[in-house]
Amino acid sequence: MTKSVSDDRVAFTTKPKYSAPQDFPRNGEIQLIELLYRINRRVLKVVSAFFRREQLSMTELLVLKAMADRKASRVTELATVIGLPPSTLTGALDRLVRRGFLRRGPLPGDRRSVCMMATRKLVSLARGWTVPAETMLRARLSSLSETRRKRLFADLRLLLESLGEEGEGGRQTGEETSSAVGETKGWDAP
Repeated sequence: MTKSVSDDRVAFTTKPKYSAPQDFPRNGEIQLIELLYRINRRVLKVVSAFFRREQLSMTELLVLKAMADRKASRVTELATVIGLPPSTLTGALDRLVRRGFLRRGPLPGDRRSVCMMATRKLVSLARGWTVPAETMLRARLSSLSETRRKRLFADLRLLLESLGEEGEGGRQTGEETSSAVGETKGWDAP
């Protein structure tokens, strides 16, 4: 923590873990946020077309994506990962259970806790939704040299690392829940 003094006021600020390069434009953060937002929207547009064909909402898309990555999760953990209140997820979870993408079950070791688990149907669907986005990105990235592609991926990984995990304000891996649910039960175990 650094202390800066101006006039009679004392202000405490924290030094950023990563600093912007010298040639980073003024308001560069805003430009970067806008750029990332626009990239995200374009990729989501391609992926959401797939989900519309499957008659799934954007909330259901977010739930399915998170569950495909996690295999099993408590509803509260899932809400944290997605960034929505648990009450907002209730209807989406009910629909996804009815359609066979998810199933509910007790959390081993705590029979009072409900855990959402991915099914084979979700795994099958997950293979399909990545294809359109991969195809689009592969076509766009193929115009870059291998050096530029590697640099882009390295820079994006560095940015992601600097932003921290989603659960600290961000992503939780769900490994505790996945292992608590038990590999012994498998995907579609009753």
